[in-house]
Amino acid sequence: MKAVISSTKFDGSLHYQFEADLVQATDREIRVYTPPGVKLLTYRGELMTRSHSLRIFYTDLSWNVMIRWHADWRFEEHYVNIADPATWDGRVVRWVDLDLDLIRRAGSDEPVLDDEQEFERHRIKWGYPEKLVQRVWQTVEQVWQLMRDEKVPFDEQTCLWRPSGP
Repeated sequence: MKAVISSTKFDGSLHYQFEADLVQATDREIRVYTPPGVKLLTYRGELMTRSHSLRIFYTDLSWNVMIRWHADWRFEEHYVNIADPATWDGRVVRWVDLDLDLIRRAGSDEPVLDDEQEFERHRIKWGYPEKLVQRVWQTVEQVWQLMRDEKVPFDEQTCLWRPSGP
């Protein structure tokens, strides 16, 4: 089954939209897979995926993760979007990107925080409420610790995941 992934920025403008293969959906978690060569509509224009990726969206957490592998399935990175919790209607995963990303690349022990300047610009431009700003920074700390401790989904077992069947 295909799922549509639709993310916006805080102001409602397009972030990303694409189709992915639904792997699993529960009340709390939606997992989708995209192989290399999937078309993405983005705020930067149309792009194509270069890697295999398993994306995990949570309905009760303020982040989601993309686990990426090179075309030959060598682990590439964990890429975490700090975001509003996702919603799932049985066909579309929707979420709001809140700019900050945590990235841990293959061979690195420490995650890197990305897009701090973008977060600051958007915080001012779009008037992020102070509670949202606090939640974003708390989420960064929580996810950073999960990555350091190699807790699910940042563990070796999750990195061994592969799609099943055609």
